[in-house]
Amino acid sequence: MYVIKKIFNNNSVLVEDESHVELILLGRGIAFQKKANEPVDKNKIDKKFILDSTEIQEKMSQMFDQTPFAMIELASRIIDQAEESLQVKFDDYLYIGLSDHLHYALKRARSNKEMPNNLVWEIKRFYPKEYQVAKQSLKIIHHEEGIWLNEDEVGYIALHFVNAQESNIQLATTIQLTEIIQATMRIVQLYFKISFDEDSIDYTRFVTHIHYFLQRFFNSERLMEEEDNFVFEQIKLKYPESFQCTLQIEKYLEKRLNITLSNEEKLYFMIHINRVINKREKEGDQNEL
Repeated sequence: MYVIKKIFNNNSVLVEDESHVELILLGRGIAFQKKANEPVDKNKIDKKFILDSTEIQEKMSQMFDQTPFAMIELASRIIDQAEESLQVKFDDYLYIGLSDHLHYALKRARSNKEMPNNLVWEIKRFYPKEYQVAKQSLKIIHHEEGIWLNEDEVGYIALHFVNAQESNIQLATTIQLTEIIQATMRIVQLYFKISFDEDSIDYTRFVTHIHYFLQRFFNSERLMEEEDNFVFEQIKLKYPESFQCTLQIEKYLEKRLNITLSNEEKLYFMIHINRVINKREKEGDQNEL
């Protein structure tokens, strides 16, 4: 049984269960004609949020005050579809961020105002699964609101999906991370004067490597420096151009984020660069990283 502790509005309440665990419950009309200390009708519960901090309770409360319930329901349907398609469980903060974004995105669309997304092409390339799922969400939005959002909004929704899978990373950081991946790949392209085969497994591995390297940085986690630099020195000699390109990447990262790469990290960059430019040797670095 859930007992009401606080009513946010007719569709959302703060409750306590038999174990004295606090939750926020959503459901159309769940608090209609209800008062504190009364039980809720379990048949009206659509969503449950277990509160692990006062911060999320405060942000949820702000969301209910500022965002129409229809937008919260819309976000919930989109999130349910995305979790099923991507086989993930998103952070609860996604409900707050996505509901708010949809509210203002639809306002802009109805006023024929656009918010350009300069990273939409990179989002499509670096996060293809999230982008495709975000694209599918447009059908839900159109069905519920009668409006087709544009490709820029697909990119923004995809970034919300990406961000909700990252631990302790804010959306602004995810955008910054995407910009840095874009710049890093551009350095390799310009250095070797090549175009990438974006469908290749080596391209995907390289993008993934950069993504997780940056994620570790933003989470204050770095690879430990190995005492034995023998492998690093061998790969450095074997692929001198990949090493020089890695130094250019390091120069960019040092300027942008004050990052200095360890030899271990340089080693990984060199091997991935060599793979992505299709200049593999038959021996040496064939093991998967």
